[in-house]
Amino acid sequence: MDDETSRRVLTEFKQEAVRQINEVGRPVSRVARDLDLRHEQLLTWPKQLAATEDAPPPVETLAEARRGPGEVCRDSSP
Repeated sequence: MDDETSRRVLTEFKQEAVRQINEVGRPVSRVARDLDLRHEQLLTWPKQLAATEDAPPPVETLAEARRGPGEVCRDSSP
């Protein structure tokens, strides 16, 4: 595999992992565990992919990324 093909495959891998979080709604920790990654590493990928043309929307915050689909943020501040 040449360098360009390797980069394309890696980019597609990252895009699919981020899509699993953003579109499918899977928790970051589950996606990271399934892909044998640290969740902190996975959280950096949306910003890295933002420079590409077909980038998925970024995960907004760590707290949002950790919430599962349909979970509501419980803010105790007045």
